[in-house]
Amino acid sequence: MGTKVKPMETRPPSAEPAKARILVVDDEEQVVAIFRDLLTQQGYDVVSSDNGDDAIAKVTSEKFDLVLTDINLPGVDGLEVVRAAKAADKDTVVILITGYASTTTAIDALRQGAYDYITKPFDLWETNKAIERGLESRGLVVQNRKLIEQLERANSELQQHEEILRRKVELATDRMGNLYDAGKAMSLSLSLQNTCEVVVARAARMTGAKACLLFLHDIASDDYYAEAAFGIPEDRFKQLRFSMGIGYHGQVVQNAQPALVTDLTETVGVEDVLSALRANSAVIVPLTSNEAVVGTITAVDREPGGEFSSDDQEVLKMLASQATIAIE
Repeated sequence: MGTKVKPMETRPPSAEPAKARILVVDDEEQVVAIFRDLLTQQGYDVVSSDNGDDAIAKVTSEKFDLVLTDINLPGVDGLEVVRAAKAADKDTVVILITGYASTTTAIDALRQGAYDYITKPFDLWETNKAIERGLESRGLVVQNRKLIEQLERANSELQQHEEILRRKVELATDRMGNLYDAGKAMSLSLSLQNTCEVVVARAARMTGAKACLLFLHDIASDDYYAEAAFGIPEDRFKQLRFSMGIGYHGQVVQNAQPALVTDLTETVGVEDVLSALRANSAVIVPLTSNEAVVGTITAVDREPGGEFSSDDQEVLKMLASQATIAIE
């Protein structure tokens, strides 16, 4: 069966040749040769097939941006090729070539997922324009999908950030509430021992520490002794003391600066207090009054096994300010 082809009008060359991959399906060698020459000149990567079964095998196993197929083929027809191409990649553009300029055929092809159809005899210029429009449409669909995916990722990240912020606000609110309650409890306390016990209990709650201690300065010996503790038996913590300048605690009182200590598993023995407690991590803040350090608050090993953060250190510093006033 012969095919009449209208000559293609002259068109200006494309500044940037397309690199799309196109499958041409037709059982007429002349038609395939015409399309191959035309599309190759336009910079496309062209693959051909002369029957429906082979075309289906190609669209199933390979990637094509556009499929240009005759509707009447040996074996399965062009509509089957349309279905196979769209099933393999929903973004693949399919343009049908038909010798039957019937509305029924066109509508059926479009229902199967075809982008457009052309009728024989076809105009090469119009066919080329249809291919360009199809590829442009595909490009926009792919680009829009990428934009949607980017928006979804950005929205997911925003939700994660909002959740993190919400948790931080809840944590800050809880800590401020605890500081307020601690201040009230300390103001109502009638004894030093009770005040110190309130401090260590609140310190443990606000930092999630397994244990907390409060050390006070012993003027007679110039050492610091454990006055109260949370999570440690009295017979253990009452034996704990340290001197200024020695170990982490000694540096804190000497410099009047807090210390955030992590990964103590490699430094066991560097300080008697933390070694005796078998601590893995600790945060130590000084109780400072008129530039003199009257003691420390020490939180040991954050639950559930994590390390303390700078936020933990800050909240203990605020608690230490309240505690110093109450203790004095």
